[in-house]
Amino acid sequence: MDRQPSPEETRRRAAAAWLGDAEADLANAPSLSAHRDENTSPSGAAFHAQQAVEKALKALLIWNGVEYPPKHDLGLLVGLLPGEAS
Repeated sequence: MDRQPSPEETRRRAAAAWLGDAEADLANAPSLSAHRDENTSPSGAAFHAQQAVEKALKALLIWNGVEYPPKHDLGLLVGLLPGEAS
């Protein structure tokens, strides 16, 4: 019989997945910014940077067991952080 992961292990895995996605977005931002001379809009770099922050915040919320709404609002996510995490 397979053992079910503990709630802490489930949170750890979910947080790690969000952090991995955040790192990928952050890695894309400088590359897009560096190629502006090739008619690449700086908004692409800004978008990936914002996504990296949003995903990192969601990882931190998951790690702390805080549920969050499916919104793309950094201020809202920061406001949900527990006192010691913010």
